[in-house]
Amino acid sequence: MKRANRFLFVLMLICGAICLLPPAPGGPGAGSVHAAELREAGSRTDFDLHSPTGGPVSLRSFVGRKPLVLVFWATWCPICRSEVSTLNRLNSNPAIQVLAIDIGESSKKVQSFIKSFKVAYPVVLDPDEKTTAAYQVPGIPACIILDKAGRVVYRGSTVPERIETYLEKQ
Repeated sequence: MKRANRFLFVLMLICGAICLLPPAPGGPGAGSVHAAELREAGSRTDFDLHSPTGGPVSLRSFVGRKPLVLVFWATWCPICRSEVSTLNRLNSNPAIQVLAIDIGESSKKVQSFIKSFKVAYPVVLDPDEKTTAAYQVPGIPACIILDKAGRVVYRGSTVPERIETYLEKQ
């Protein structure tokens, strides 16, 4: 029991440290990656993922129509849990698309989370973590915002407080 508590404490410290990481230097647009650069870097939009119910989902189908908020998460992450209401609110905006990418968990666990937390945005599974690696996600939680052209305009550990700043330049 003590070992489990110690492990959870260390895990929470690590998550907290990741949350303190600053967003991409220079603010909106800094470090943007153009769609052509994405293709050269391993076609980050070509991933075929699965919904928690098992249906295929192409990441490409989400890119290019409107700004895309990619959230890399897990059911055990306390910060991820606290962001559900923010992500539900964002997803209700027809000008924005939210996509949550669960890293390495079972579909049963994710389905239970979706039901318990009333998740209203699309969720996909990344069991082999290929998408996570392609986007160079350092840990959970992580948020990456792509503009309509597929350029990365924000990279951070959580959804930015002033997300409109990153969406205005669309």
